[in-house]
Amino acid sequence: MKQDDVRCRIRSRSSRLNMKQDDDRCQKRSRSSRLDMKQDDVRCRIRSRSSRLDMKEDDVRCRIRSRSSRLDMKQDDVRCRIRSRSSRLDMKQDDVRCRIKSRSSRLDMKQDDVRC
Repeated sequence: MKQDDVRCRIRSRSSRLNMKQDDDRCQKRSRSSRLDMKQDDVRCRIRSRSSRLDMKEDDVRCRIRSRSSRLDMKQDDVRCRIRSRSSRLDMKQDDVRCRIKSRSSRLDMKQDDVRC
């Protein structure tokens, strides 16, 4: 009987130890899962920061494009003004040539008149 009693106590102690071990494992798992969750959270924050940075980069690129397009438009506007100025100068030259021809023809007529 005494031996049985001792065996029973040993079993019960052993089962308490096993339960404690299981409990420790469970706590370790739960701690590990909390750490995993924390890591995931950190990764998530990193991704979100990275995506915000990407968005910021895209925004900067967009601003650069828009600035570039504004500069292009400004250049086009300047070219247009140059063309228009050039065409005005051409017209002025044509007008001067026309006046010269007309004066020359008047002189020719005058000469003809003098000859007559």
